[in-house]
Amino acid sequence: MHDDQRDDAPDGKSYTNELTSASRIVKNKTAVTSKVLNSAFVEETGYFDGFIIRAIRDHILSSVCHHETTKDDSSFENCKVCEYRAKLSLPHLPDMVFPNNVLMIQGISRPDVKIFFNALDALRMVDAATLPEVQVGPSVVWQQSRMGAAAVRQFSSPFDWTYSTDYQGTVEGFKVEPTAEAIDMDKLTRRDPIYFYSQVALYEDELADHGCAQLNVRIRVMPTCFFLLSRFYLRVDGVMLRICDTRLYGENNSGYFIREWSKREAKYTELSSSVLEYVLEPSAIWQHIPVIDFNRTKLTIPVDG
Repeated sequence: MHDDQRDDAPDGKSYTNELTSASRIVKNKTAVTSKVLNSAFVEETGYFDGFIIRAIRDHILSSVCHHETTKDDSSFENCKVCEYRAKLSLPHLPDMVFPNNVLMIQGISRPDVKIFFNALDALRMVDAATLPEVQVGPSVVWQQSRMGAAAVRQFSSPFDWTYSTDYQGTVEGFKVEPTAEAIDMDKLTRRDPIYFYSQVALYEDELADHGCAQLNVRIRVMPTCFFLLSRFYLRVDGVMLRICDTRLYGENNSGYFIREWSKREAKYTELSSSVLEYVLEPSAIWQHIPVIDFNRTKLTIPVDG
């Protein structure tokens, strides 16, 4: 999906002319790439009880910068490639990262009150210093297939190559506290009309063809409530499954949201063959995987004055 870069070595008197031509080609490629990147942008907007819901889908993170990386270049600070390199300690990023994708719920009269989900904050919570507790060959195969021998030596420090994250969203302005109040699942099972629906992908990796790790968020708005699900799904083929779900629920005129986070995990050997038939369908298999961690919080909307 990215432009390939090849270093040719012209010689003789034609060197300068060929170098100039190559420079023009690179600039043209950059211009074409910019047009493609710009055309990928999609924004959807919905509303619920004094909140605006924005879902943005855009292009994947490029493998290289598309600007001049000089100290005087103001675009350097706005480059997503450079931002991810500077703010994350991971030796390598997932196959596909969507740096501009976001799903946000924000107060209309109180724009300082919001909760949103993005790839950067999710990847901040990936362990950048410890190998995952997965005793399987892909950890070595992954590095070798991904980076090559030289790169493996350069990025020899261990990290969680499954990209597992306990991310529950980025919260600003809400009062957050533990609660015993659960999400009203009965309301969510009713066949109410859906006023707004959207889904965004944040990142995805195929674990060097040994499974998948993916994080996406979706939301639906009904007449009296909304429901958001952020799901991290990990499948290491023949070894294990892990699902980290964040569920966010709000009702009209309640003044607060309920957020439930759960982690489910199981080895292949702990699941029946009938259940394992659904390993490629997270929405079907999740309820068959045991919960190993859980918490519930209330996000209260502050009262003006």
